[in-house]
Amino acid sequence: MQTVLIYNVYAIDLEIIYNVWRRRIARGFWIADMAFLMDEVPLYLKEIENPTLKITSRTVFKDPETGIYTLPQRSISVYDLDQINFIRHIFYDQPLWRLLPAKALIEDEITVKVTHSVVKGKQQLLIEKVGLYGELKKLYLLDESKIPKNVVKFMIDTERVKALLLLMINTSYFDLPKLAVEIYRDFIALHKITPQPVILEEALRFYTSRHKGPRLKKLKAKGEYTTFGKG
Repeated sequence: MQTVLIYNVYAIDLEIIYNVWRRRIARGFWIADMAFLMDEVPLYLKEIENPTLKITSRTVFKDPETGIYTLPQRSISVYDLDQINFIRHIFYDQPLWRLLPAKALIEDEITVKVTHSVVKGKQQLLIEKVGLYGELKKLYLLDESKIPKNVVKFMIDTERVKALLLLMINTSYFDLPKLAVEIYRDFIALHKITPQPVILEEALRFYTSRHKGPRLKKLKAKGEYTTFGKG
């Protein structure tokens, strides 16, 4: 089954989305991993990668003859500068040129056609530029099965991660509140182990919800990112 969507987007935003997606898949990160480290809702990041998820009866127009949906530009989700900075930290301070366009973009705003399909359980998004006369030019193919893997060997033992996190709690580390991505990077540097981010999230949830023993507080002031600390 295919879903076809047409919308306008800035070319630079589209290039960044593709570059981030490619690095996420190559390193074995789930959307939930990135969402935790970026303090975002997973669905929001899913909609950035796959705008067809935003299709509802109220947000789009469907051509009755072609079955193609049209999404207003104001409905398109893209990464902002803060999120790009988070992504750089998640992927070990990737230089900006690895996330930004590899070559000069001739155009600013473009019209694209996105075809979403599932092939053998793998998500595929074909992104084509729509020309002035309706001609199509392939820009990107987001196909999980085609990306060479350099997958991180994640620690997925929750109890082990909880034990190592407790060692950090019992020091002065959490005297100053920390962002999730800071804890993730410092955990790796200290223990020489890379926890899967969602496992680290589960361990942090354990220490922020327990009533006895060492615990952390989940802190969030209005308009600020979530942090974890002792008080």
